[in-house]
Amino acid sequence: MALRYDFDMFSIMPETVQDKFSSEFDKLGLTGMMSEQKAMFRDPNTVEALRTADQVVQDYFLASGFGLNTYDSGAPAGRFPAKDEEARAEIIDNLTKNLQSHDLKGANFGGFNFSDFLTSIGEANPITMPSKSAAPDAPARARPSGLTNEEATDLAMARMASQRQKGLRMIAFGGLLLGLILIFYVAGQML
Repeated sequence: MALRYDFDMFSIMPETVQDKFSSEFDKLGLTGMMSEQKAMFRDPNTVEALRTADQVVQDYFLASGFGLNTYDSGAPAGRFPAKDEEARAEIIDNLTKNLQSHDLKGANFGGFNFSDFLTSIGEANPITMPSKSAAPDAPARARPSGLTNEEATDLAMARMASQRQKGLRMIAFGGLLLGLILIFYVAGQML
């Protein structure tokens, strides 16, 4: 069975706590801790593959901002919540930077296919998720019409921001993929 490489951003501190205590955290200078996020794969088999990989592979993913647990935001396959776009871009930057400090040449990836993972990252697209205040038993297609004016405005703003960032994201992903291909090419030539 092929592994699925979709991942979601998991906030170390729940948003409800962040909202309730944000001014207190600001006073203490703990805003970075308040917003810290980890990337987590949705598929338990993908996480298990990483757990069986060599320690250098696990260290690479941990240092890049991944956790070795699962979390599912509810986004469909190949999609991720639009609100996580900036955090995902940071994770991708970390993956690129950490290739220099982690020697993955010849490492056992435990069934984790790095090439498929990169393809998955490049093909993933943002999706606007339904508001948490929507009735949980309401059918998904009925939720958008039940939005308040404020939620509808937020949704429209998120869509516009997502479209503006789509071009930048595609350039960044292209640069990442090109950089990784060049690194692997040079490493292959050195063998």
